[in-house]
Amino acid sequence: MIKYVSYLRVSTQNQKRSGLGLEAQRAVIEHYAGFDRAEVVREFLETESGKDIENRPVLKEAMEFCNQHGYTLIVAKLDRLSRDVEHIFKIQKQLGERFKSCDLPSTDSLTLSIFA
Repeated sequence: MIKYVSYLRVSTQNQKRSGLGLEAQRAVIEHYAGFDRAEVVREFLETESGKDIENRPVLKEAMEFCNQHGYTLIVAKLDRLSRDVEHIFKIQKQLGERFKSCDLPSTDSLTLSIFA
């Protein structure tokens, strides 16, 4: 069985308190995992701006967890990771094929560069 680790991010405390952004992301990931017959084994939540991946400790922890256990990191939308192409490719380089975005048909380099 495929094992996913979900990463959910909102940019502000107001978004976090409302729960709407997180609940929507969670619903998309759960739907995708069900379709893929995968299990979400852990969830990581972060409230940070998406501008700089270097200052996002929860993202780093989620990626390390995936690397330790061979799990796949999954996000509802690519922009929950970053809107910067360089950041997206850094993440892909660290995780390789163990990265999924529910809004993309594929996470190969060409597709990522177009959508990022």
